[in-house]
Amino acid sequence: MLPHKERIGTRDFRRDFEAGRLWRGGLLQMRIFRREVLHENASGENASAKNASGENVTRAAFVVTKKSGKAVVRNRLRRRVREIYRLSSRRSDARLARTDLLIFASANAIGATDEALRKSLEELLERAAKTLAAPNDLTKLDAPRRKIVAPKRAR
Repeated sequence: MLPHKERIGTRDFRRDFEAGRLWRGGLLQMRIFRREVLHENASGENASAKNASGENVTRAAFVVTKKSGKAVVRNRLRRRVREIYRLSSRRSDARLARTDLLIFASANAIGATDEALRKSLEELLERAAKTLAAPNDLTKLDAPRRKIVAPKRAR
């Protein structure tokens, strides 16, 4: 299990999903969002003030779709990917500081070995770190990529 300061909450998850940049791998996909681009909220305080203790920490969330199988299968895969991330050497990469990572496991990842999952995750983390380190690519991550509007519920 990741420490609490390295996890993403529900409200931040929605923001990261809508505004984050997507990278695709064979077994995993990853959305990355830089927290340093947060703006002040309506009351004038910094939106990330609550997370001041973990400001330089890379936070992560793990998602497995229902297409992957029943809850037991999905939870097992989520635990596997989370543990591979926890043991990853790139987790503490300074280039990924102050970022949120949403890691999505595809249905193909269920039958994959831990080594294949580790390799896929390491490749995605390296691609993200290289992009964040390049000064000309930083502006691409600042603006939301698309606007997602939730469907209206039927009453």
